[in-house]
Amino acid sequence: MRRAQLIPMLVSLCLLATTAPAHSQASANTVCDATELEFWRSSDRIGTVASYQAYTDAYPRGRFTALAQAAIDKIIGAGSKAGLAGTALAELARRPTNTGAVTLRVGEVYFGPGQLTVGWIGAKTQLVLPRGGWVVLSAGDHDSPHRASMRMTTLYLGRFERGQLIALLRYTFNSRPARDPRESRWDEVDACLRAAQDGGNPWSARRQSSHQCNMTGAAVTGAAASAPQWAAMRAALDAIAVPLPAQASERLRLLHTDPRANYLEIERIDFGAAGAAAPRLQAWTREYTGLALLGFDRQLNLRELEPNMLNAQTDTSMLVE
Repeated sequence: MRRAQLIPMLVSLCLLATTAPAHSQASANTVCDATELEFWRSSDRIGTVASYQAYTDAYPRGRFTALAQAAIDKIIGAGSKAGLAGTALAELARRPTNTGAVTLRVGEVYFGPGQLTVGWIGAKTQLVLPRGGWVVLSAGDHDSPHRASMRMTTLYLGRFERGQLIALLRYTFNSRPARDPRESRWDEVDACLRAAQDGGNPWSARRQSSHQCNMTGAAVTGAAASAPQWAAMRAALDAIAVPLPAQASERLRLLHTDPRANYLEIERIDFGAAGAAAPRLQAWTREYTGLALLGFDRQLNLRELEPNMLNAQTDTSMLVE
């Protein structure tokens, strides 16, 4: 249930009150003003600290003032638990979400473990979010480099601790079906599989129905670093005055394709002392890879995550932090 559905019963009562005959209304104080109701709906639909604050400023004694303040407290609390101040989340929420392929919005916090369903009809996939609080930093559409180009979406989420970035997650996937799968080969996957066959990549693997390739390293630079989506993520960090660490301690890329040319790339970058995150990342890789493949095949049955909601599902060991 999205935030716009949080108060259906109360809104329905207000609508009844505004349309009821005058003699049936107990008093003017119990009737929702139509303008106020529309203002509240718009604020709740946007769902940011700024939008709720705008409502409380306009209607300090409004029908939904308590709900607006509760929503503000919830967002700020989520940011605190995710290692960011509420003011930083409010600043991020002002940035655009440049895609319709996801319901996530920049500045929202998602607490894993759980799943996020993304993509348009015919190209939906399930993204697995690991444990912890992850903040949406950017989301945008772009075209694949194929002759028969596909529409792609890239989503960046960051994990923070005391206001500092400690990990990045990037998801890149085709948000619409391939027009011609025969012309949509993924060169980076083929290269990784060849390296695996030569014994140069112990993390790589192959499945019957789809290909999977895992690569590890510590470099932050690469093709993604020059992409507009990388730039949008960097701009989001700049907006909240959080520097991108110059050196990664560990970097992992998971590449998935299938015969229909569907594509999912997951990249995780951890920051910190060299080698400090290696055992954690290796354990994460072992647990995460199988679930990522299930999500790619749309066979996950995890909890669908909602924004700014702590996940009570803590009895699973599927995703270490």
